[in-house]
Amino acid sequence: MKLRDGLRRTVAALVPLATGIAACGTDPLVGGTCRTGWLECNLHCIDPSADPSNCGGCGHVCAAGQACVAGLCGYGSGDGGGWDGAGGGGSADGSLGDGSGGGCIPPFDTPEHCGDCATRCGDATPVCGLAGTYKCLAQCEPPLEACGPLCVDKYSDPANCGRCGNVCPTGICQGGNCVGKGFGHEIVIGMDYADNTLAPSSDQVTLLANSVLFGNSAAVRVLSYDEFADAAMVAKIQMWLAAAAATNRRTVAFTKAGPWTSVPPQLAVANYQIFLIYDQSRAEVGEMETAGTFLNHAMEAFAQGGGVIVALDGGTTGRMRDLLTHGGLLQVLEESNVAGTQLKLEAPTDFIALNLHDVFLAKANTIAFTTSQAADNQHVFVVDDMTATLPVVVHSVRVP
Repeated sequence: MKLRDGLRRTVAALVPLATGIAACGTDPLVGGTCRTGWLECNLHCIDPSADPSNCGGCGHVCAAGQACVAGLCGYGSGDGGGWDGAGGGGSADGSLGDGSGGGCIPPFDTPEHCGDCATRCGDATPVCGLAGTYKCLAQCEPPLEACGPLCVDKYSDPANCGRCGNVCPTGICQGGNCVGKGFGHEIVIGMDYADNTLAPSSDQVTLLANSVLFGNSAAVRVLSYDEFADAAMVAKIQMWLAAAAATNRRTVAFTKAGPWTSVPPQLAVANYQIFLIYDQSRAEVGEMETAGTFLNHAMEAFAQGGGVIVALDGGTTGRMRDLLTHGGLLQVLEESNVAGTQLKLEAPTDFIALNLHDVFLAKANTIAFTTSQAADNQHVFVVDDMTATLPVVVHSVRVP
């Protein structure tokens, strides 16, 4: 979900040097440094979200024929490929198009680019529907519905919000209704809250409480996705959060979301301030890839409308990683268990860092993320693993 509009390259002006020699270049330099969102690689500023020679970071080269999209290699550069900054096969203003445009970006849900940039639907399988990930099908299947040639989720599709053809002026559809824009937050925490050694006063629990009890509302409403979560862990987390809220004379109410197919109709800021995703430790392999793909648009719309998403990853191999990546919360290339190492608070001024120690111990199943997302003003690496300097807690801000 974290797709950003492509940054244009600008031509640097000729700058007279003290020696009288002029220097010129095409790198987007601002005050002698790379523009926000760009990286300096070998004395050149590059866009890591789209440069196939430095995809996601300096020196990460995509294989021949692969494009670099949102800092990830592997998307075929087939017919009509290329990242134009639009979402879901739509236009740059944030609204979805009719599926005939040339844009090719995740989650690849149009008949022109179904599942990847190179696959085009037709003949016996003309629509792009959800079957694990997006695949060409004979007809749209639940939980998606048909709107012309597209299979859509009417609860989150801004071009078919609530009904086919109902376009949201803001480009945000929540629970089947068009809503306004707001500053949203997406917080990914690589910590295992099933760990029985965690105390309510631990840095791990304090961090979670800061994230879920964000804001000043006296009554916090949380939509909880715990379909494949450990029930004892869920009960313990809710007890901790209720106690933390009570210390500040606040309340917190949890609503069980049910299966992932039922989340989009409920996920709206009019109903909840927080969407809490527990570690889905009991999910079957592949389930979270499908769930993340389906929930991508709904979670993006929730954050764009001012909602807060908190996702917990306790190291269940191939499960939460799939949901985070395919759901657009964080592009995870690899997960590393860093239990027993020291964790460092890198962003002490971030609101979720309130009352945390500068350095604290990584408990059981603490996860550090190798990600294509670079830290910047809108993506803050709040807590890092001191050994490999990989992020353990990432706070992303959705700017309206």
